[in-house]
Amino acid sequence: MENKKKNNGIFVGILIGIIIMLLVFVGLFATGNIGFKKNTTNGQNNGNSSNESNNELTESEALNILKTKVDFAEKFFTTYANPCGEGAETDLSIQPKDGHHYYKSKQYNSFSQLNSSLLEHMSQEVINLRTQFTKENYLEQNGNLYCMDLAGGSLVNYIPEKTEYKLNNTTDNSITASIVSYIESGDDSMTEYNEKRNISVELTKNGDNWQITKYEGDRIDFFDR
Repeated sequence: MENKKKNNGIFVGILIGIIIMLLVFVGLFATGNIGFKKNTTNGQNNGNSSNESNNELTESEALNILKTKVDFAEKFFTTYANPCGEGAETDLSIQPKDGHHYYKSKQYNSFSQLNSSLLEHMSQEVINLRTQFTKENYLEQNGNLYCMDLAGGSLVNYIPEKTEYKLNNTTDNSITASIVSYIESGDDSMTEYNEKRNISVELTKNGDNWQITKYEGDRIDFFDR
């Protein structure tokens, strides 16, 4: 009987000890001093890979962006007339300057507004490669923008369907490429204006917009002779 009581006492002591340990464990867990370690490494890696995959441009996407921006830049650099927006018409009510008449812009009211529009496609450094694009060749009057007419017509045409593109490197926020651009006069008597130009291009993503930040190669400013 005495041994039985002794065994019961040991059992009760062990049970009390277990209860105390459980209470301590629950307390530590509740206060955040201990916790269960989750194996999230694979999940995190997979998540990062997924994000990187979503952000990384495909070759098709990069080429589409490149073609759109290069097409705009080539027209900017090879069209002799000053940029003035769509539908600009000669306004004979404005006094000519040095024999040059002015177009009245239907899109822009100031030179800075026009320049801001160009900045959606090219950095200011690239825009400035066109030496004729200066405020002196524009007139702001009565809330309108007038663009000096430097030529009676277009001397050459940029042929986008002939342009060759080669992607050199692509990331989620930059594209570097080489292009071969074709310029033709369309007139057999003016073949001296026909040119094939090799140009290095770099585009940088600013926010949601892609901007040409480098444009180097054969005579970028086509009319700077």
